[in-house]
Amino acid sequence: MNKGQVAGPTPDPYAKELAERRAAEATSATPEQSFEDKYKAERAAEFAAQRTRMTAHAHRQRAEQLRAAEGQRTYEIPDAYAEGLKTLRERDARALAAKKGR
Repeated sequence: MNKGQVAGPTPDPYAKELAERRAAEATSATPEQSFEDKYKAERAAEFAAQRTRMTAHAHRQRAEQLRAAEGQRTYEIPDAYAEGLKTLRERDARALAAKKGR
């Protein structure tokens, strides 16, 4: 190698064989691997569905508890921003009226 030349990457003696083995494993799944993959996917779907049902149930139960505690047939979530928005709108209305009154 001459001065100033940059050497290329060193060859990996295992790269070719690893690529061949990985390709062979990817295309030739054993029945056990196929069963395992299918089982994992089915169980993951079952857990996701169960989590969705449990979350919905928890929300319904909490709403029922709140309705019972408040003595209401329906529970409406209070608007935490209503008072602040009302104040801002009043202030904006006063500022607009002051500008028009000039």
